[in-house]
Amino acid sequence: MSNIRFCGKTALLGVLLTALTLAACGKRVYEDAFKPGMETVFTHVFNENCHTVFRAARNALRQQGFRIDSDDNKDSMLEASREWQVNDDTSAKLDIQVSRQACDKSKSTINIIARETHIKSSESIRTADLGGSFAGFGAMLPVPIGHEQTSAKKLGETVTDKVFYERFFAAIENAIPDAKASIEQEGLDRTGGGAPYTSEAPAIEVKRAGEPTDTQPLTPAVTDQDAAAAPPARPEEPVRPESTPARQPPASGDDLPPI
Repeated sequence: MSNIRFCGKTALLGVLLTALTLAACGKRVYEDAFKPGMETVFTHVFNENCHTVFRAARNALRQQGFRIDSDDNKDSMLEASREWQVNDDTSAKLDIQVSRQACDKSKSTINIIARETHIKSSESIRTADLGGSFAGFGAMLPVPIGHEQTSAKKLGETVTDKVFYERFFAAIENAIPDAKASIEQEGLDRTGGGAPYTSEAPAIEVKRAGEPTDTQPLTPAVTDQDAAAAPPARPEEPVRPESTPARQPPASGDDLPPI
């Protein structure tokens, strides 16, 4: 009878443990999605254009030891990662994605998503059974012939720590002045030290034939009032040809003075 009661208690305890295990493992992950206020965790507005903000983001990531894994060079998508050694057999990896939501000449809205992944490594020893007698017995002796490294990847999750993102946004803000200065310096280098470089092509003014150029003086326009007040123009007199004196005939002998 006591054995039956003991078995009944054991079975009940097993059912309770199973229920607790299922309850712990049965958490619905979507319960953490679309919570109010989460949009402010991953998004930040910068008072600079996207080109400057993405340059600052690259510099901030490199200064923290991150490796740039992907960059579309269009200031719309940037991916970086960094790895840590947690202990002898576990390492962690942090992947960060920077994307553009909106952008104009003086303001940028940037989204940042970080994902943490843990990787656990395990090592196994490969052995081979060598036949033969050992201590007088015909036993098989396993002999190690090498090591085999195996890795078991443990999937992580998206980082939702608001403080982490605030630190990242602050690092980008601190890197904006240097990024802006380097962009301006690149513009000066392209123009040979003249005006800052701009990607927009200069406007070309096309002048029609007969229009005055910048080096020609402009003739003031004559209004109707000026034309009425001005005296009437005198008609120009025709130019007469100059008269040529007639040639005199040579003098005869009667006209010569006496000697």
